Amino acid sequence: MKKILLVLTLLFNFLSYSESKTIVEVNNDDYSINVSSSLYIKVDKENEFSFDDIKNSNNFVLTDEKIPNLGISRYSLWVKFHLKNNTSTENLLLSLPYPILDYVVLYQEIDGEYQIQKLGEYVPITEREYKHQNFIFDIHQKIGSVSTYYINIKSSEQVMLPLTVGTSKAIFLENAGIEIINGVYFGLVLVMIFYNLFIFFSVKDNNYIKYVGYIILIGLTQASDQGYTYRLIWPNYPEFAGFMVTTFPVLVGVAAMLFMRSFLNTKQHLPKSEIILFFLIGMYSTSIFFNLIGYPQEGYKLLQITAIIVSIFMFVVAFKIMKKGYKSAKFFLLAWSAFLISVCVFIMKDFGILPYNNFTKFSLHIGSGIEMILLSFALADKINIMKKEKEESQARTLEALKENQRIVKEQNIVLEHKVKERTGELEKSNLNLSKTLTDLKETQAQLLDSEKMASLGQLTAGVAHEINNPINFVTSNINPLKKDINDIVELIHLYDSLKNEEAENIPQKLKEIKEFEDDIEVEFLLEEINMLLKGMEEGATRTAEIVKSLRTFSRLDESNLKNSDINESLESTLLLLKSSFGDKIVINKNYSELEPIECYAGKLNQLFMNILNNGIQAVNEKKYSGDEQPTIALKTEKVDDYVLISIADNGIGMDENTKKKIYDPFFTTKDVGKGTGLGMSIVYNIIEKHEGMIDLISEPGKGTEFRIFIPRMHDKENEDTKKSEAYLQLKQKRKEKLREIVKKKTTT
Repeated sequence: MKKILLVLTLLFNFLSYSESKTIVEVNNDDYSINVSSSLYIKVDKENEFSFDDIKNSNNFVLTDEKIPNLGISRYSLWVKFHLKNNTSTENLLLSLPYPILDYVVLYQEIDGEYQIQKLGEYVPITEREYKHQNFIFDIHQKIGSVSTYYINIKSSEQVMLPLTVGTSKAIFLENAGIEIINGVYFGLVLVMIFYNLFIFFSVKDNNYIKYVGYIILIGLTQASDQGYTYRLIWPNYPEFAGFMVTTFPVLVGVAAMLFMRSFLNTKQHLPKSEIILFFLIGMYSTSIFFNLIGYPQEGYKLLQITAIIVSIFMFVVAFKIMKKGYKSAKFFLLAWSAFLISVCVFIMKDFGILPYNNFTKFSLHIGSGIEMILLSFALADKINIMKKEKEESQARTLEALKENQRIVKEQNIVLEHKVKERTGELEKSNLNLSKTLTDLKETQAQLLDSEKMASLGQLTAGVAHEINNPINFVTSNINPLKKDINDIVELIHLYDSLKNEEAENIPQKLKEIKEFEDDIEVEFLLEEINMLLKGMEEGATRTAEIVKSLRTFSRLDESNLKNSDINESLESTLLLLKSSFGDKIVINKNYSELEPIECYAGKLNQLFMNILNNGIQAVNEKKYSGDEQPTIALKTEKVDDYVLISIADNGIGMDENTKKKIYDPFFTTKDVGKGTGLGMSIVYNIIEKHEGMIDLISEPGKGTEFRIFIPRMHDKENEDTKKSEAYLQLKQKRKEKLREIVKKKTTT
């Protein structure tokens, strides 16, 4: 509708245009004159007219507005006006105090030639003749003469033309008046920022810090709209300045809705508004997106539409919450109403519904200033409401405490009587429990002794079997060795007897000795003696190794931490168990070079024996087919501050139910009489004693793997230190770190 009215107006002016010119006369050196109402306007919809085409064109249309509002247009706009200089100087200034226009180019005729001055938002402040956010052009015109000026305008934002002409004194006085108005406004903004920050640090209410952020964005929006941020903060970045002109209003709108959401607690009082709020934030974000992809006009239009919707939305939300009796909403509604009116005035000015003048130009200043003051009152009132509610809550709490105290006194009398009754019952129960606990401890001790005896029996059987073989080897070689030695001794005696023989009998005696040598086969006899001695040496060495392994394994009752070689412990345990598997099971070993670790060596040997025993039984119970062989794999490696011992078998495996109960005391899958069910429970307790961790991986029919993580070093703190809170926290952190290591190794 607005565009139709604009076209009809331009058409009417075009039809009524005559050759007579509207001339603007500048008569006073002290005051500027408005030339906006005497402008002739032409729209270049193809963006192809040259200045010569414009200069020779006669279809300019005289505006009928005091301040022309040309809306948001992607077209190139041309403006001309006729000026007569009746002042006392030839040097005048043309001012356009609307700093958000992208390009503004002035054409003025001097000595028969047109000279060009280029300004606009995309001309950096530092490159301008006058270091000001408003566009100020030099005009050189002889006194008493009449000249025609042309202006070419391009902009992605709203185009308004509040043009004034005057001497430098008049223009500077005009700008000074605007600066004073803005100074008062920005002073109010700073006062509100520091005032609300002071209250925030006093009461620690987050609503204040959110409100301060909102005020700062309002100030930056107005400063950007008036060109101050471009002039004072980023004078060399025109593209960024143009982008922020439309970005700051978006941030203000979002900040306003978020502050309202917090201040009025809309999530509780009006939850359905949450969906609309985030939808509107999306519309704001879309307007910025249009700017970024090169559609600034569409983005600016969407921004204006969204701003109107947001203003109405916030008014409606505040009104509905106020109707529900939320007192703080009254102040918010009053403050927002003032700002809403100013926003409507400002936007109607942009749409040309209201004229451009100082009131409409500074309407946002007025409305936001009133809003800031009223919202500060609203926040203060909210604190008073919260204080009153707190006092009432404290009073109710005090009454409740008194009532509770009375009830407690009455209940204490009843409880004392019941306690006496129950005390007698508990003392009787305690006696029974003490007796039961004593019985349980005795039973547990007996079971542990049984488990130890079973391990000891198995150990004794293994040692006896392993030592018996090399001892048999030695004893079986003794008789042959004695016979061979006797033959050698007899031969020596024969040679010794030659000393007492007559010379003539020696040849005969040597012949007899030779025959004896042939009979006993001396060379074979010496070779046999060497073989028998070597066999006895091997048997003795094997026996020594078994004794050494037995000595390594037999440290079951050591209670102190000692340095121990994990690989050696595994080997000694395997050696002692060899009689239970012989050559029927393949043992794969993959030991890393490890330094000795601090541990309870005997306990670890018992752990290895229990797990290896279970592995041997698991592979013996499985029937293998094809090339698969019963196998147990041992692996050690260093992992961070821990040593990892992996014991895996390809036996029958475990199901999920067995895995869940494997460490429970007395749980066993063996037949009655074949196991106590304490083996893996003891394993778990040994791991806990070392502050380590055990990880079980098993699948029915495929096998089982135990991964044991033992710390390489242990703390030397005393018992009191280990009970401290700091030590317990450190222990918990180590436990969490170990869980991460186990998890990482499991996934790899």
